[in-house]
Amino acid sequence: MALSYRKSLSQSRQLDAKLAADVHSEPTKEKILRNIRIGMQQALDGETRPAREALYEIRRKIEADADAR
Repeated sequence: MALSYRKSLSQSRQLDAKLAADVHSEPTKEKILRNIRIGMQQALDGETRPAREALYEIRRKIEADADAR
């Protein structure tokens, strides 16, 4: 389980990098559907983490962005 969590975290970081690169462009319908499929497959494969951890990470990123301004 720890390995799939690390894999999921790595994929999450890769997605963050891609999203940061595409910040100024609108995603295509195909990209949106592909990302939904990827997320659904990850959930089915058990590549999940507790919501508290995910929300904490989101909160940290938002605060870091606010501090950077």
